[in-house]
Amino acid sequence: MDVLVSDICILIDLERGGLQDLAFPAGHRWLIPDLLYATELAAWSGPAWLRRGLQVVELSAEETATAQRHFHQRRSVSINDCAALAISLHRHWTLCTGDAALRQLALEHHLPCHGVLWIVELAGLCGTDCVALDQGLRRLLQHPRCRLPVTEAEALLRRLMGA
Repeated sequence: MDVLVSDICILIDLERGGLQDLAFPAGHRWLIPDLLYATELAAWSGPAWLRRGLQVVELSAEETATAQRHFHQRRSVSINDCAALAISLHRHWTLCTGDAALRQLALEHHLPCHGVLWIVELAGLCGTDCVALDQGLRRLLQHPRCRLPVTEAEALLRRLMGA
């Protein structure tokens, strides 16, 4: 079973696309740091995410120190994102992020890191209805704050629909 540690950007994008109920592919555990849950997700739609299977993980003292170190070294990455990075690094889990600065930091640490397009593709490979994934990804692409690479998204849509 793969463990996926999410940042808030991924969850926001999934909700914008209406993909939140399709995004938890079989055989994967989805986690979020407790700090991120408490400060960004709990009041927003946290309980609904927990019902879908998202788990909240407490950082160890060592993970907390790692998160703080990265936050102080690179202020372009939030402390919450540094917490997700620290859990992923220490526990050798995959990071899922929509944040470019966090993705760069993960890359520097040779940490497996994926975005929402990978999640949509994974859901399709796990048997999720491709039409629903197509519609959700198109909704997300139309959102004014969408930052996904359009060419890659369109290629994924073609693959999902077998074109």
